[in-house]
Amino acid sequence: MSAFTSIRRAAINNKRFYTTAPPAPKNGSGNGPLFLFLAAAGGAGFYLYQRKLEAQKGPIEKKGEILDQKVREAKAQVNEKIDDTKSRFEQSKIEARQAAENKAEDAKEKFQDLKKEGANQFEATKQAAIEKGEDAQKAIGEKVADAGKNIKERA
Repeated sequence: MSAFTSIRRAAINNKRFYTTAPPAPKNGSGNGPLFLFLAAAGGAGFYLYQRKLEAQKGPIEKKGEILDQKVREAKAQVNEKIDDTKSRFEQSKIEARQAAENKAEDAKEKFQDLKKEGANQFEATKQAAIEKGEDAQKAIGEKVADAGKNIKERA
């Protein structure tokens, strides 16, 4: 037998056919530390890559980021001013509504006062008219009585 034949025979003996069961695993998998090392290496590589990208940024990009931050701050200030203006508007609207309600109440009170005053003046005028009517009746009654006396005296 030649050396080639013995190698071939060893290869055939170690070949796994799919009809046979797989070989039993060794005591535990030795891949845990390998995966841990790969994850740590990946994290370190990502960190170094990000540092490289930050270093490669030109002054225009850095200024753009600064301007972007300033724009965000200005936008926040504008939104704050808008909210402040809205709250002042709502407050003035409430105050205007309150003032209008107060004026309406004052107008109602004045109307009621004028109504009472008009009723009092009507009653006073009515009493004055009644008194003048009574005075006129007395005066007419006296004149009728005087005329009656004059007629009796002449008769």
